[in-house]
Amino acid sequence: MLLRFEGYDLDQRTQCGVGIFQIAYRLVRGDAEEYVQSELRTCLDWFEQHLFGPDRIYRPGKSRYAISWFRSTATTYIAVARRMVAAVDQADVLVGCRRTLEPGYIVYEDRDQVVAIPFTRSL
Repeated sequence: MLLRFEGYDLDQRTQCGVGIFQIAYRLVRGDAEEYVQSELRTCLDWFEQHLFGPDRIYRPGKSRYAISWFRSTATTYIAVARRMVAAVDQADVLVGCRRTLEPGYIVYEDRDQVVAIPFTRSL
């Protein structure tokens, strides 16, 4: 099982909900309350030190963007992501957790995460 924390606003590039990292970076750079920014910065710093992925993903002839998923076994990463969700909630931004077994066309994976170009989504 794969998990993704995302907002309810649609990302035009992926046609999926805006990811928790995009939301967190936007709030840190924006006008969120200082305690929200501090918590998000702490979590983002932790991820920058501990979660590694591809530097670049390129698929010839493809203009779709990839999104990231946590494997359900990546419990430490998921716990920190849930802290981010709680902080984002304090800024009145709704975030949900999406689960799937089929994330799309996988372009990168390791033991903790999968990066995939989503299949065309039917709403």
